[in-house]
Amino acid sequence: MRLGSATTLTRTLIKEGVTTKHGKPIDKGALYKLLNNRIYIGQAVHKGTAYPGEHEAIIDGGCGTASMRS
Repeated sequence: MRLGSATTLTRTLIKEGVTTKHGKPIDKGALYKLLNNRIYIGQAVHKGTAYPGEHEAIIDGGCGTASMRS
């Protein structure tokens, strides 16, 4: 997967009709929140501490916002 501008990705997702769980068009804030959600990288968080989850990651841990800033 090639990472680039969050703005460009957001515009593409909007054109494709991607919405938030509340039915609103996705925005950069929702995109960042999604990419930083530890559940998607195979972790479980309890009281602020991350633990390895019993589930498999569905996105690479390197896909977070730090990678998107480059």
